[in-house]
Amino acid sequence: MTYMPGQVRSIFPYIQRLIGTPNEIKLFLLGGPADGDEAQLFHEEFPNVYIMGFEPNRDFLRYQEANRFPDDLTSYALGDRCGIRDFFVMGEEGRSSRLVSDGRPSYQVQVVTIDYVLQDMANRPVALWIDIERAELEALHGAKESLARGQIKVIYLEAFAENYQSITEFLMPYGFHEVACANVHQTANADGTIQVHRFDAILVKE
Repeated sequence: MTYMPGQVRSIFPYIQRLIGTPNEIKLFLLGGPADGDEAQLFHEEFPNVYIMGFEPNRDFLRYQEANRFPDDLTSYALGDRCGIRDFFVMGEEGRSSRLVSDGRPSYQVQVVTIDYVLQDMANRPVALWIDIERAELEALHGAKESLARGQIKVIYLEAFAENYQSITEFLMPYGFHEVACANVHQTANADGTIQVHRFDAILVKE
């Protein structure tokens, strides 16, 4: 697996090589594009790819609407089933938000699955970008049909030490393997060992 230090932009040339194949990506789904930085980078690096963003955080949604990122933006959250769910806003100035409860303030949002989004676009090769605060595996469970028919080609997601193995085990039967990681957040322990907390992982379909 390739390790790419630095911030998110360092992975874009790598993704560009991945999608420059006969199965060229036509559609990006961004789960949790937040303040729009990732969506803007996708626009700059992949001007011919249509980008759909899913951002239930109201503050981030307003920011993206004002800046017209991405191409198609909704207030829906991505999950393992469609319906209404409680959405929790956490952290300083609400900059972290997710479907997983920790007792913080919440409001209700519409949740959709990736399969639901792609049901009328089954012939369009897709890449996923999922950064939704430990709900990444839940969103992937909502993509089983799309994964099974081979529509999803590249997955870029934020991974945490406690859930990454579950993610790779879930994706392995669909032919995905990890090829790179970036933006590693880690700390040094007193005994000199390194503890990895979270990182961004790229997985591709064989």
